[in-house]
Amino acid sequence: RAAALEAEVAERERAEETRERLIAILEATSDYVVMGHADGRIVYCNRAARGLLRLGEGGDPSGLRIADAHPAWAARLIMEEAIPAAVRDGVWSGETALRGPDGREVPVLQVIVAHKAPDGRVEFLSTIARDITQHKRTEEALRQSEKLAAMGELLAGVAHELSNPLAVVLGQSALLGRAASDPAQAARAQKIVRAAERCARIVRNFLALARQSPAERRPVALNDVVREALELLAYQLRVDDVRVALDLQDDLPVLWADPHQLHQVVVNLVTNAHHALRSVAPPRELRLATRAGPDRTAVVLEVTDSGPGIAPEIQARIFEPFFTTKPPGQGTGLGLPLCRGIVEGHGGAIRLESRPGSGASFLVELPVHRPAEAPADAATAPPAPAAPMSLLVVDDDPEVGDVIAEMLLADGHRVDTAPDGAVALQRLERTTYDAILTDLRMPELDGPGLYREVARRTPHLLGRFIFLTGDTLGPETREFIEQTGVPTVGKPFDLDDVRRAPARVGGRR
Repeated sequence: RAAALEAEVAERERAEETRERLIAILEATSDYVVMGHADGRIVYCNRAARGLLRLGEGGDPSGLRIADAHPAWAARLIMEEAIPAAVRDGVWSGETALRGPDGREVPVLQVIVAHKAPDGRVEFLSTIARDITQHKRTEEALRQSEKLAAMGELLAGVAHELSNPLAVVLGQSALLGRAASDPAQAARAQKIVRAAERCARIVRNFLALARQSPAERRPVALNDVVREALELLAYQLRVDDVRVALDLQDDLPVLWADPHQLHQVVVNLVTNAHHALRSVAPPRELRLATRAGPDRTAVVLEVTDSGPGIAPEIQARIFEPFFTTKPPGQGTGLGLPLCRGIVEGHGGAIRLESRPGSGASFLVELPVHRPAEAPADAATAPPAPAAPMSLLVVDDDPEVGDVIAEMLLADGHRVDTAPDGAVALQRLERTTYDAILTDLRMPELDGPGLYREVARRTPHLLGRFIFLTGDTLGPETREFIEQTGVPTVGKPFDLDDVRRAPARVGGRR
């Protein structure tokens, strides 16, 4: 009898030790763990659950229900659907939400188990809920990435369709302005040029927002980037009665940077300021300022709004990926991390200055440095038309081909045209050309097809190619251009782009 009693005591000690270990595990986990009666009344909750239920370390949960840590919609789901399903089927699982200590909803994957006696009676319920916030953010980031890829493909097609008529408008208006003897007509032609150039910049800016290509460093005037970004967003700002003030220093040092990436930074910062200003009554003010650093080794961009400001407790998190203060569906939390990545990739820094109720100001500092091997700034050089050459222009849009030919004829070149690559090959069999300016996307035989066929037949002509394209976003197009190293002129182009083009192949022949 003494031996049996001793064994029973030992068994109880082992059971108690096992129970303590299980409780230690439950207390240590960050998952929400609760046990309760079949009607949902709680009998045990772990540390994570006590925090959500606002119970102290020794708080009594007996007056609470399993659903009390959930927002109203999830509580109804738990009590009306989940628990009855678990009682009926033994287990229920699905996505719900918990109410965090700050009142915000926390998405969770929740499992409710009905523990039954041999006679089928439910002895107690247990539930475990795991925070899936990061998983949801990753899913959202993937969706946004897919949307961006789809938008890129769409914009590439739209840009190609718009670039041809814009190229015609730009070219013909430029030619009209040059030929006009009446100053009034020349002025009208110049107004058409400026309007078409604005349309062309908007097309390029949309492409810049969606492009996924590596950084391309070249001389960049930051003030031009700021103006182009504002031009893109001007309508939305005007509709919401946002007054924009520009304070741009005239003699800023030229940056060695990727203009498309800097454009993304400015658009993101202005868009964020715009969204913040929507929550305040007019006057709504947005100010963009640029200045050179004290020793002119850096330039500074400042974007300041008169919005509600950013609370101190979240200022340290605004550059975290996926962190956003916007309502669900209105923000991904990727804009500011993208800005910081671009700025730091250029060797610069970005910081926030804000006080609640006093607006917010983002300051971007970018270093001014140019590698020794960097070319001189061709963007500021006057156009240098090539000496008279024999040229072949290949484009399936006859109006585009004609306007390019007219531009080049005005500089004294001899120009032939072809509507596609197949006709161009026939021309090349009869005539030798100093340069071949060809569109990439054409029926019959496209630009890449023409290039490959020339490589097979007359490879010595490959150094004379120049590609005309409004589709530099598509991965296949971009890869082909990078592999061949052929100079490109992007559509829609202006007169100077076309006039300089033949000279670009002079050293490659």
